[in-house]
Amino acid sequence: MLHGGVQGTGHTPEEVKEALDAVQTVSWSPLLPTTSLLPGYENTRMHRVSFEQAKLGTLVKVNYFPDGGVARLKLWGNSLGVVQPGTQPLYMPIVTGPVCTVVKHSSTDKPPSRIPYEYDEVSSLELGGTGVACSNKHYGEPWLLLQPTLGKDMGDGWETARHPSRPGVLIKDKNTHLIDSPLLDWAVLKLGKFATHGVQRIILDTKHFRGNYPESVSLEGCYCANEEDEKEWFPLVQRTRMSPDAEHVFDRSKDQISNALRPVTHVRLSLFPDGGVSRVRVYA
Repeated sequence: MLHGGVQGTGHTPEEVKEALDAVQTVSWSPLLPTTSLLPGYENTRMHRVSFEQAKLGTLVKVNYFPDGGVARLKLWGNSLGVVQPGTQPLYMPIVTGPVCTVVKHSSTDKPPSRIPYEYDEVSSLELGGTGVACSNKHYGEPWLLLQPTLGKDMGDGWETARHPSRPGVLIKDKNTHLIDSPLLDWAVLKLGKFATHGVQRIILDTKHFRGNYPESVSLEGCYCANEEDEKEWFPLVQRTRMSPDAEHVFDRSKDQISNALRPVTHVRLSLFPDGGVSRVRVYA
């Protein structure tokens, strides 16, 4: 907040690279060893540490083990001088390209899901879409993903808790640049109208999810007219990086949907390794 930051915004790729370069090239001296923190209740939230002789220099690096949240970091010492507030645009790990079309909600009041489309939103609650099951109901239930409206806040979608098996250090795959881990949470949704001639468009919406959107997602489909039959899943959207507070549009006409001609009755959304999504829209 000292530098004009706004809650829920990230840094530009250039700022992230600058920080990474600093981490790799600067000589760091321990200031505070690994220390357990207490939860953020009023009587346990503050953790104060004093140093008789502490040479901070110009940079401080904070490490979380394995992850989590801290509301504020305050350092007292010599004056920092005049600080010029700056703007920090929302960091978008994926943008419009061959994989999908990405539309930031902050850029328009009419994202693709609000523009008339020639095919029905067959997943919608209005047509009988239902949330069948999910791996985690920490923040919301699957049926919320099928509402025809835009999400009003983070509680108006489906968000999981942090995966209990998430490791302390997340390693990226050198080829895919995605987290090299099979950890995920899933939700199964039944279409209100079966896509008997395949799927034309898919929209995955992370509206309001800025710091807690999933690193990546995949969407699978199956044709199972009888709910009791075993479901055989096939990919519709391969595991794909997500961006915050945006609609991600996958079109059959642009060859962005796998198995687009296969009939579909159910879809399964997988979040890697966890996180929140506002809406899942399937058009056919």
